[in-house]
Amino acid sequence: MSKSSKSTLKIADHDGIWLHSIAKFPLVDPNTLTRFEPGVTTKATPTAWVQMQEAAGIFKLVDDPTKVDAPPPAAKEKAKA
Repeated sequence: MSKSSKSTLKIADHDGIWLHSIAKFPLVDPNTLTRFEPGVTTKATPTAWVQMQEAAGIFKLVDDPTKVDAPPPAAKEKAKA
């Protein structure tokens, strides 16, 4: 059975930080009740509990997966033509 290349994203807090859970089972932040699913990248409030999980290596802080880099200048000029 092959793993899917699709990435799953979940937003619990639009002003939060992006974290990827490497846990083998779901975890729930007792402060915000945000559920972190295994293998899912979640945007959540960085509570003390979340920071402890990150320090323990269970959550990995990741860059914003929804951010799109600006095209290089040459690509912009070709698009105008």
